[in-house]
Amino acid sequence: TLRAKESLLYERYLSMLKSGSSVSQQLLFPERLLLSVEDYALLREHEVEFAALGFDIHLKEDCEVELCGIPSSIVGEGADTLLYDLLREVEASGDARERMREDMARMMAVRASRQLARQLSVREAEELLGRLSAAENYSYSPSGKAIMAELTTEELKAKLN
Repeated sequence: TLRAKESLLYERYLSMLKSGSSVSQQLLFPERLLLSVEDYALLREHEVEFAALGFDIHLKEDCEVELCGIPSSIVGEGADTLLYDLLREVEASGDARERMREDMARMMAVRASRQLARQLSVREAEELLGRLSAAENYSYSPSGKAIMAELTTEELKAKLN
């Protein structure tokens, strides 16, 4: 179920990046971060993508950033760590904007799916499978891992013995 959630979240984040719409959870106490000159420039250049994911960021002077909101699907994660990790994804993507968006969506999906990992009820599992079957890619997670596997009766017997 973890890979299925990751796949669905990836599509959701990718859609948010393309449409520019997001949901942000406002922080009770905004965090002030001091970035390197390079990271500040990178964040300024890609501010739209970060906002599309749900980051409410105010760029200040002298490479200082005020983080006022984070993506609503990322709860309990260190906002500063998440921001730095996303900046590394952007940096590694170079000038390929589409690849950068895919990398950002992939990283966000992996982080969010880990937080959602828990036992599902039958109803939740059916709903997840229904949403997954309607997804563009229902066979593999964004990281390339199989979501579902088809086993023959012989393979199942071998695994259980």
